[in-house]
Amino acid sequence: FSFFICTNLFRCKIKLTRENIQKDNIIKIEIIDPAVREANGEAPDWNSLTVEIAKKYDVTYADRTVTKAIIYFTYGKDWPTFTAVIVKYTVKYEDPKT
Repeated sequence: FSFFICTNLFRCKIKLTRENIQKDNIIKIEIIDPAVREANGEAPDWNSLTVEIAKKYDVTYADRTVTKAIIYFTYGKDWPTFTAVIVKYTVKYEDPKT
């Protein structure tokens, strides 16, 4: 178990494991997908989703899954937000070696 707080987005790197990816999928199916459907085409309350997921899992799971959801939600609808969020996700969670 490791815990750290990163204050510089561009120096943070959180390794994704098979377990992380499986939990991310559970979070998407159980929490994010229903919220997106209930929002009827509008953006769900991303902050509330982040808080809900952080309470059940932790802040890293919350940030990663909500950030990824925002990427999918904003694609083709809101390019400035999409671009900012995909850069955040890539810098923070993608392995540059792959």
